[in-house]
Amino acid sequence: MSLDYGVLLRAFRRGIRNGEWHKLGQEKRGLFRCALEFLKKGARIVRTNLVKELLDIIKALTSPLKRTIWQKGLEVANAMRKQLEEGVFSWCPKLKDWLQDPDYIFYLGVSSVNSMYWGGVRS
Repeated sequence: MSLDYGVLLRAFRRGIRNGEWHKLGQEKRGLFRCALEFLKKGARIVRTNLVKELLDIIKALTSPLKRTIWQKGLEVANAMRKQLEEGVFSWCPKLKDWLQDPDYIFYLGVSSVNSMYWGGVRS
């Protein structure tokens, strides 16, 4: 598998727009820029290690908000499940069902993402 210039350029532009570009480390940004310039000259990248690393960067750049919300929701639900496992489920069995409900997990994720940006605390 090889990457072309158009794929990297679209990922770069999307990463700039959604702010994910600035969350990348210097090494990853440098690697991505080098690959972008290399492909701009008409060359191809076929080394599997490099392609895999670039695909990981592209995935990070094009990460949609919905995926972030789901990940945060699952993290919060798992943390709640571990904390409340002691004895809360015996007197509130419905809570166990809520922690498995996709709508409630999405709600937890939205609440977590909103508190990250509006609560003044970034987790």
